[in-house]
Amino acid sequence: MRPDYMPPDAITIRHPDAASPYVIVCEHASCFIPSEYDGLGLSPELVEGHIGWDIHAEDVATQVASMLGAPLVTASVSRLVTDLNRPETCQDCIPGRSETISVPGNHGLSPQEREDRLAKWHRPFHEGLSALLDARSRHRLSSILVGIHSFTPIYDGVTRPWSAGVLYRASQTYGEAVAQAMSSLSGEMVGCNQPYDLWVHSNHTIPFHGDARGLPAIIVEIRNDLLATPAAVAHWANITAQSLQTGRRCSLPCINNSQIRTA
Repeated sequence: MRPDYMPPDAITIRHPDAASPYVIVCEHASCFIPSEYDGLGLSPELVEGHIGWDIHAEDVATQVASMLGAPLVTASVSRLVTDLNRPETCQDCIPGRSETISVPGNHGLSPQEREDRLAKWHRPFHEGLSALLDARSRHRLSSILVGIHSFTPIYDGVTRPWSAGVLYRASQTYGEAVAQAMSSLSGEMVGCNQPYDLWVHSNHTIPFHGDARGLPAIIVEIRNDLLATPAAVAHWANITAQSLQTGRRCSLPCINNSQIRTA
């Protein structure tokens, strides 16, 4: 499998030939806004905050991929340019607002400007990920798709009690097994479909690349204040990698509550 399908501006795929069953994806790895968009009218301080990317998510994803010997797929631009984890038909794919913060450079885009943005960044990323998964299938390699994200302790004034969360649609059994393993290893509260529910909110990578292909597919979310130091990143990366492996060996009964917590 050679990376000749990798559009260099929109996507980075590291170790595409790795035979591990895991494929690690970080759609919100970068807060980079190309100069052609003039910062989208935002200060660098705002762009470098959570509205621009998932803080430390790429650091965790890189270590998890290394521990598992897995391919790592990362984005090259900020989710403010285009949110790669939203369908392109979704208005929030090019967000005009992030929580309480307006994004002036995304207001009043013409249909052609929106199309140009999607054609340059959104589609090439997902075409590259699709090509990787297709190549793995041709080489008879199984794939477990894992998105790595981070989330804020407080959103829209509401405190989030979870230290981490595992999100899923079709892969409920696997997702719950991973959440249980993360909770057991960390001693922390780990939510199922928290801090948001994939059945309710628009999402692209899991349903499009995972569920539609019949692949196990989940997102691991870690609260970003728990990733403030290199040691903390390594701690949660280790918990995540171990839990992804433990989850493959577990078969849990259906859990209907919205969170898992150790005693």
